[in-house]
Order: sequence, then structure tokens, then C-alpha cells
Amino acid sequence: MNLMDVQMDEFQDVAKISAMEERETMTWLEVQYSKNAINWIITDVQFKIVKIYCSLWMS
Repeated sequence: MNLMDVQMDEFQDVAKISAMEERETMTWLEVQYSKNAINWIITDVQFKIVKIYCSLWMS
């Protein structure tokens, strides 16, 4: 996978997250992290940071 592929994957992920409702976003993030065998606990603060990042990145 080259750098362009990685950047495109990240862009698609950010676009997907920005378009989701809170519950959908939490579920999607949990699935993504569990695929990598990492157990993350996503708090409300972390969720808000992700949503703000996605909103800013997409604008």
C-alpha cells in the first residue's frame, strides 16, 4: 500500500465518520479497532474530539 492509498483510506474514513450519527460512529470505531485486536474504550470526550477533528478536516 502506498502513501496515496493510505491517505485515500483516511479521507474515506473521515468522510464516513462525519456523516454518521453518534451511535453509528461509536459502533464503526469499535469494529475498526477490534479488527486490529486492540481494545479501546471510547469515552464521550474522545468521541467529541474525533467528531471535531472530522468536521474540521472535512471543511
